[in-house]
Amino acid sequence: NFLRIYRNIMFVIGACSLFFYIFGSLLEIVPSCGYVSAQWGIMNQYKNYFYLYNEAQATWFFGKSILRNISIFAEGPMFSYCICFALWYELFVGKFSKIRFAVFVLAIATAFSVTGYIFLGILLFVKYLEYSHKIEARMTIKRLSFLLILSVFFIAGVYLFFDKLDSVSGISRTSQYLNALRI
Repeated sequence: NFLRIYRNIMFVIGACSLFFYIFGSLLEIVPSCGYVSAQWGIMNQYKNYFYLYNEAQATWFFGKSILRNISIFAEGPMFSYCICFALWYELFVGKFSKIRFAVFVLAIATAFSVTGYIFLGILLFVKYLEYSHKIEARMTIKRLSFLLILSVFFIAGVYLFFDKLDSVSGISRTSQYLNALRI
C-alpha cells in the first residue's frame, strides 16, 4: 500500500513538474509566481511556480545549454531517482497505466540525468526481456522501435556521463574516487 501511495504522489509531482517545465520554463506561457531561496552548496534564488516546480539547473546537452526539470528537488538526479523508483513500481508491481508510464518517462527524460537514463534503460530492458517471449512475429516493428528508443536513451546517457566527467563536479568526484582507491 505504501508503494502504491508513493507511486501516486510521484505521478502528481511528475505531472505538475512537466506542465510547468514545458509551459513555464520552455515556452514561457505560464509566469513564475516568484522566487524561492535554497541552499545547495551555496545560497541560490530559484524561479518558483506555485511551489510545485522550481527552475534551478541548466545542463549542457549535445552542445546546448538546456534547463533541467528538477521539480521540487534540489537537483535533477534526485528527482530522476525518485521518479525511477515509482516507474519500477509501475512496471513490475502495480497496475500498469500508459498515462503514468508516459509521465514518468518524460519526467526522467527532462531531468537530463545520467542516473535516470541508466535506470530507465535497465527497467525497460528488463521489461522487454520479460515479455519478449510472448511477442508474435508481426510485432517486429514494435520491437525494433523499442530497441531504437532504448538505444537513444543509452547514447544520451553515455554522452551525459562523459559530459559530467568534464564538469567541475565530475572532476572533483573522480579525484575523490581515485584518492579513495589509493588508500
